[in-house]
Amino acid sequence: MRRLFLLISCLPLCGLLAQHPEDLNNKGVELMDEEKYAEALPLFNQAIEKDSITTMFRYNRAVALSNLNRFKEATKDYHFLIRELPEEAEYHFQLAHLYDKLNVPAQAILYYTKAIELDKEDYAFFFQRGVVYLKKNDLSLAVADFTSALKINPESDNSMHNRGVALFKLGKKEQACADWCKAKQLENEFSKESFEKNCQKIVTPCKP
Repeated sequence: MRRLFLLISCLPLCGLLAQHPEDLNNKGVELMDEEKYAEALPLFNQAIEKDSITTMFRYNRAVALSNLNRFKEATKDYHFLIRELPEEAEYHFQLAHLYDKLNVPAQAILYYTKAIELDKEDYAFFFQRGVVYLKKNDLSLAVADFTSALKINPESDNSMHNRGVALFKLGKKEQACADWCKAKQLENEFSKESFEKNCQKIVTPCKP
C-alpha cells in the first residue's frame, strides 16, 4: 500500500518532467503573470535542461531571477542572450540595469551605451544611463543624457527632475529651478519638494 501511495504521488511530477520544453516554458510564463516567480523558476530550468538553445527560455528565466533579486545569476542568462542576439538592444539594456542593481557602474554604463548605439530612439536608455552618471557624480554627462531623453520624450518628468538635480549640483540654480518647475507642473512630487525648498528666491522660471 505504501509503494502504491508513493507511485501515485509521483505521477504529477513525472508527468511534468516528461513535458515538452515549450510546455514547461508556457506554464512558467503563466506563473510569472501571477507573480509566482519562485514557482516559475524550476520550470524554466527544466526547459533549458531539455533545450539549451532557445533564447526565450533564457530570457524568461532571467526575468524570474531578476524579480527574485537574484541579479548576479540573471546576468549570466543575459550574457548568453547577447552572444546569441548581439543586435537586440533590449538585452543590453536589461543587463546594464542588473549591473546597476549590483552597484557595478562601469559595466552598467558599458551596456547602456551599447543599447543606445543599437537604438537611439528609446528615451529610457538615455535616462537610465543618466541615472548612473548622476550617482557617480559625473554631472555634465548626466545632464547630456537627461537632455537626450527629453528630446525623445519631452513629457518625461523624471528626466526633467533629474536634470534639475544635476544642474543644481553644477551650481546652475536657475536652470535647475526651471526644470523642477516644469516637472512640478507634470505632477512630479520630487520636483515639487525640490522647487519649494530651493527656488523660493528665484523669479518664477516657468508659467503654470
